[in-house]
Amino acid sequence: MKQRIDLLEGDIFKLFWRYLVPTMASTMSVSVFILFDTLFIGRALGNDGLAALNIALPIVNVLTATGLLLGVGGAAAFSVCLGQGKHHEARKLFTSSVVMAVIFGGCLTLIGALSVQPLARFLGATDGNIQLVIDYVGTILKASVFFVLFNCLAVFVRNANAPRLAMWGSITASLSNIVLDVVFIFGFGWGMKGAAIATSLAPVLGLLVVSIYFLREDRILRLTRFSPEPALALRIIGNGGSSFVMDISTGLVIFAFNIALVELVGSLGVSAYGIITNVSLLIAVMFTGVAQTVQPLVSINQGAGLTERVQEVMQLGMSTAAALGAILYLGIALFPEQVVFVFTKEGAALLDLAVPGLRLYGLAFLFMGVNIVATTYFQAVEQPLYSMIISLSRGVVLILVSLTVLPRFLHVKGVWLTAPLAELGTLIISLPLLMTTLPGMASVFARERGIGDGGA
Repeated sequence: MKQRIDLLEGDIFKLFWRYLVPTMASTMSVSVFILFDTLFIGRALGNDGLAALNIALPIVNVLTATGLLLGVGGAAAFSVCLGQGKHHEARKLFTSSVVMAVIFGGCLTLIGALSVQPLARFLGATDGNIQLVIDYVGTILKASVFFVLFNCLAVFVRNANAPRLAMWGSITASLSNIVLDVVFIFGFGWGMKGAAIATSLAPVLGLLVVSIYFLREDRILRLTRFSPEPALALRIIGNGGSSFVMDISTGLVIFAFNIALVELVGSLGVSAYGIITNVSLLIAVMFTGVAQTVQPLVSINQGAGLTERVQEVMQLGMSTAAALGAILYLGIALFPEQVVFVFTKEGAALLDLAVPGLRLYGLAFLFMGVNIVATTYFQAVEQPLYSMIISLSRGVVLILVSLTVLPRFLHVKGVWLTAPLAELGTLIISLPLLMTTLPGMASVFARERGIGDGGA
């Protein structure tokens, strides 16, 4: 009952910032532990280790995406039901999400146990690094249930008015992975398998932290008797589908960019893109933190029919994402050399390619945050078709179309401009959808444009 008072009656501005800080910390911590994995494996195993890790990382991406599919999809429906006062249905949704997380995680473990070597070959392992890939992938897949369950439960706990606990769960997972990497890779000399064991234990420890929630007497999340209900499963998967697409499409986009750059400028282009994509992924995670702040506040107020509060949340979310994008792009445009030097100390050739590339690619950040928030809004109000349209537009369709056309006319500049054009095109799609589905949103954008015009 405390959550209903807070989220349905509390001051929106205070609630937004109460959620924003821990949610941003949660999403950023995931990027940090992937970065340290890369640094430690590169130092211990060299180029072979880095190549094997890059080949194996899509598996971690699949596990995370599966957890978010069930967590975001189930938690959005859960919060809508709470807003409607349907507590029993909310608990059935939570129970179904947890059961599905265990089942999906178990299936992924079984796939790894039966076919890890063919899977490693499919991912791109060569004769020179296949054993390293098998060591990593085989170990990670044994912990599939923990990965999926942790990512699923963390979203539910955040929606159940415990964003700080979800934050500490993510930070615990990230910090434990970093510490255990040092112990297993350098202390015990376990190499790639040690890195995989450290990464596999991280969600276990994170899960222990978020499970503290269930010791609270006022907890809203409660398991109930489970009985298979296809309608609930479809509702969860439908809501979370766009999150799954966003995570999975990242690997597809990186692959497509690498192919295009190899053809245009060779391996140096791939090296430059490696720097740019690391910056982009880090910034995208910040925008995801803003979007995940919006989701629980929108869902419960939407369920309660409090449209004005939903509009207020969205105005804050959109404004925060737009302002953050502008500030980040300004920093990149003014100090691109410093950003590039964080990732490499290579010579002038790489610098000459990466610096202008970062400036052009970075234009995407002006639109990216608004698109990510819009996607999450449609998940939050259970309109999966619109969220899927936005995810596919920015993550697959417009990227691939732009990447096919622009380099023919603009050479390598066309590659760098692909992401900004895709994000701008997606914005043109998403804003009308927002204005038609959220009453009053058109006046919000008109008011913001009026302020901007007056400032000009």
